[in-house]
Amino acid sequence: MTTEAIVLNLPKDLGDCLLSAPAIARLRDYAAQEGIPLVAVGSARSREWVETLSGFKLETRDGDALLALNPRFAVNLNFYDPYTLGKTFPDAPVYAPEKLRVVENDERDFGAGAVIGKKHISLLLQDMLQDMGVMGLNEKLPPPQLPAGMLNDTAISAVKMKYGIEGKYALLVPVAAANRPLKKWPKENYAEVAKDMLARGITPVLIGGPSAEEKSLCAEIAGMTGNRALDLCGQTSLPDIAALAKGAQLTLGNDTGPTHIAASSGAPVFAFFGYYSDPATWKPVTPNNSAMVLTGKPVPQITVAETLSALKTVTEKPVFALGARRLSI
Repeated sequence: MTTEAIVLNLPKDLGDCLLSAPAIARLRDYAAQEGIPLVAVGSARSREWVETLSGFKLETRDGDALLALNPRFAVNLNFYDPYTLGKTFPDAPVYAPEKLRVVENDERDFGAGAVIGKKHISLLLQDMLQDMGVMGLNEKLPPPQLPAGMLNDTAISAVKMKYGIEGKYALLVPVAAANRPLKKWPKENYAEVAKDMLARGITPVLIGGPSAEEKSLCAEIAGMTGNRALDLCGQTSLPDIAALAKGAQLTLGNDTGPTHIAASSGAPVFAFFGYYSDPATWKPVTPNNSAMVLTGKPVPQITVAETLSALKTVTEKPVFALGARRLSI
C-alpha cells in the first residue's frame, strides 16, 4: 500500500539549509493543510541543521518505507544533486528553483561548478512554490528567522559566560569550503583586521567548523595577533554562533554558513563575495537589512583598508548597509 506524500531532498550545505528554511517551513504548512506527510531525504547532518535553524522537526523514512511513498510531488533543494529524486520516484513531478544553473566552465568568474541564478535564491524558491501552487502569487517568503530563544538576552549572556567573553567583541569567519579557495579572504588580512580591533578595545573572536584545516587556519590567524584574538574554531554550536553574533559589534566573514547564520540574527554583518559566489543569488537575507556585501573584484584583492573603512560604519556610528552599495537606512 502506498502513502501520498511530499518528498523533500534537503540542501547539502549549511548556508543553503538556512536560506531554504522559509521554503521548507511553507512546504511543511502546506502538507499539514493537505493532511499528507512531508518526508525529508538527505544527510542526517542536513536534517539536523534545518531542524536547529528552523525550530521544527522533519519526518524521515528509509528503505522500503521510503519507496512505499506515492509523492504528490517531490522538491529538490540539493542544488548539487539534480538527479536522485527523479531516479527514486520516476513518476513524480520534481520541482527545483528553475533558474539556477551549474556553471561548469567559467572558472574566471565563478569557479568550477558554481551555482548561480538571475534572481536571489529566496526569490527563486518563492517562484518555485508559486509555480507548484503551494503559495499564492501575491504571497512572499519571509527571510530566514532563527528561533527567538537563540537570540534573547539570556542566550547572549550565557554564551558570553561560556567562552569567557567580556566587553566589546566581533566575530571573524575566515573559513570556507576547502574546494572553494576563491571564496576566502586571505588569512593575513583577517589578522590585520583583528589587530585593528584589538587596538580599539574590541576582542576578535574566530569561529569556524571542526575540520583540522579550519582549526589550523584560525589558530594561525590567532597566532599572528600574539594569541590575543579568541580562537573558538570547532567549539561553537549553531545556537552559539547565533547568540554570539547577536551580541557582537559586528561579524566579518566569507560567504559560508556561519556568516549567514550571523546575518539572520539581525546583527551587523559584512560578507565577502567575489568570483565564486554571485551575490545577486547568494547574499545574506536579513530581517532588518543589517548585512553588507563586500564585492566587486576577486575576494583576495579586496584590501584591508577598504574593509576597515566599511567596518567603521558600524563600529564608529550606528549605520547599517545592504548589498554591494552602502545604503544608510
